[in-house]
Amino acid sequence: MTRPILALLLNTLLVAFTASAASADVEMVHVGKVDQNVAVVVRGDATVLTIVTTTGCLSLNEYERKRVLIVTPNGSISKRSFIMLPGNERCGLEGVKNTGVYQKVPGMPKQGEAGWRSMETVMAVELALDMIGFSPGDIDGVYDDDTRSAVTMMQQQWALEESGLPNAATIVAMVRDFIDAYPKDEIVYTIAMDLFMTAKMSLARIGECERGLEMTAISERGDQITLNDGSVWKVEKLDFRLARTFKTGDGMTACQSVLKNQRNGQILIATKVR
Repeated sequence: MTRPILALLLNTLLVAFTASAASADVEMVHVGKVDQNVAVVVRGDATVLTIVTTTGCLSLNEYERKRVLIVTPNGSISKRSFIMLPGNERCGLEGVKNTGVYQKVPGMPKQGEAGWRSMETVMAVELALDMIGFSPGDIDGVYDDDTRSAVTMMQQQWALEESGLPNAATIVAMVRDFIDAYPKDEIVYTIAMDLFMTAKMSLARIGECERGLEMTAISERGDQITLNDGSVWKVEKLDFRLARTFKTGDGMTACQSVLKNQRNGQILIATKVR
């Protein structure tokens, strides 16, 4: 699959993260039947929707019995939503109707069950890889040999451990590349930051943590934080904006590669430099 010019996750997900991007959700749905401009999709909770499509949907019929991502700017599937397809297609919706419940979609666990989030995460990883030039084959939420090969090639380029797995360091590098390639794409930013949060939560579970610390200073850019034990931490570039919401005096927990703010629960990826 060639690299899309603006991409399935769309124009200008994940940078300049704007307030409008914060309100958009991304959901994976299973495409059932497509008949001209009418398609039947099944959500993770087994709800069946009949949707009437508009522009940008020429290849939707190729995704029958497969999974696709749908963006819902207002948090629910409506006329403002659109389906993201490879090849720079944004498939618009003209109408949406709830038509029942379906329980037998192969490989489609219900929302809340183990695996649902991981399937969405794999699909987002595949999408990001494709858009930054490392083809994972089909973007289908399945971590197969093609996806593993694409991750390994990306790790080689970034001189990371060639595990073939999207560990935290790999996801951070992927997110940086993803956002740099599409700097004004709010949906790209949204999906990228979802992946970034996955990396943060993974890092927060690694290594020993020191609690009871306090932030005594933060640079104007948000790139450096000083704690009351005298330690200085360099903040990951993707977290500069978040770091600037931290306040002097905030209680902090310092782990191997992250700082957690006890006041608001926010986590920064950061490296202790002294």
